[in-house]
Amino acid sequence: MIWPVAAAGFLVEAGKTAWDASTNLIPESVPRGVARITVGVVGVSLIIHALRAFFSTALFIMGIAGFSYLAPIHLNKNSDSGSAGGVKPPNTEVSLEEARRIMETYK
Repeated sequence: MIWPVAAAGFLVEAGKTAWDASTNLIPESVPRGVARITVGVVGVSLIIHALRAFFSTALFIMGIAGFSYLAPIHLNKNSDSGSAGGVKPPNTEVSLEEARRIMETYK
């Protein structure tokens, strides 16, 4: 169970490297502390925006999938068909007559 810890450590290290590289893009006339804070705020806001967009899209897709799954079930329900979902059961008299005919041939 060591790999999640190693992966988290790698992500933290990559984040620190990206933060430092982004801070170096800001001109030297801006104090480094202010530059680091500004880069951090911009980075966090971009991450929040990306996550919000991802979850919004995922929830929309799941909602459409759920609607597409449940709508035909509810629209095609027949009150006297039971849980078959609109498929009428076969006529039992015809089935029994056919079974008797087949049994007669093999006697």
